[in-house]
Amino acid sequence: MKRAPILIVDDESHVLSALRRLLRVKDFRADVTTSPKEALKWMGDYAYAVVISDYHMPEMNGIDFLIKVRSLQPHSQRLLMTGQGSEVIAGEAINKAGVSRYIKKPWDKMEILRIVQESFERHFVEIEQLRAKEADYFKQKELHEKLKKYNSDISNRNDKIFDLERNLEDSFLYSVRLLSQMVENYSKILGDHGKRTAALAAELATHFNLNGEEILQIEIAATLHEIGKIGLPEALLKKRSGDFTESEELMLKTHVEASDLLLKDTPGFEKIAAIIKHHHEHFDGSGYPFKLKTDAIPLGSRIIAVSSAYVEAVSGHSAFAHADPLSALGYIKVLL
Repeated sequence: MKRAPILIVDDESHVLSALRRLLRVKDFRADVTTSPKEALKWMGDYAYAVVISDYHMPEMNGIDFLIKVRSLQPHSQRLLMTGQGSEVIAGEAINKAGVSRYIKKPWDKMEILRIVQESFERHFVEIEQLRAKEADYFKQKELHEKLKKYNSDISNRNDKIFDLERNLEDSFLYSVRLLSQMVENYSKILGDHGKRTAALAAELATHFNLNGEEILQIEIAATLHEIGKIGLPEALLKKRSGDFTESEELMLKTHVEASDLLLKDTPGFEKIAAIIKHHHEHFDGSGYPFKLKTDAIPLGSRIIAVSSAYVEAVSGHSAFAHADPLSALGYIKVLL
């Protein structure tokens, strides 16, 4: 049996039929089933690009199902549907099952077509990145073998291995500097904002029960938190928050997913990408991209959100232009 690239699991047959018909509008083919267990059997023989699951199902709930999907096919794009909007469910779906989008029932037809299209594109980008990483791995492995053979023939072998390991450790920080410079080269506004936010975020992070590595990850994430804005019009970047049109707001919000796409599969940047991904969530659930609330928002993301808002206020790049520190704190309360 020839399988489709999309898999949909929902215990209600009429929902499956409706989704299948809708996806045909964009020539998307989908396998459907009311049984999560049957779906998992199919996944043993076939790789799906996009997997869509309902939350409430008799055999197992959607999060438990998508956790198993993630284990079987980690590069599939996983989407969760539910008629009950809950930040607890959303947070669990993101953290445990690696869900990329959270869809509320009843869905908007155009919105769900857009989400599926974006998920397809994200899947194939990840596959291409994986292939590139595999090719690089084998090149590095070959280089390592040559280096190992060379070192066995020289007397100072241990010194050279030590130097090599030190260079590998330095390569991560070099990548950070390179990405930071890329942001600054594109826009001095973004570069300066990232540096000032990073300095404040690193200071704030020391007041929490975090180890040195966690504080460093927050500082790096703060430095790079605007990297997804590369490519946005310069005129848009120069505008103060509060002066954007509705279409400009929508364009600006794309930078969160752009940052995540750029960093999440780069070795060493996985946790940093996750921090950046949620730094526009607000404590009351009014933020984006997932409308997370309170403790569902990662601590590092909250620290960056506060730091970024404060820097905006005191630097004049917000509705509270060149605010004094006390007024800046008031701006943060309004914004977050």
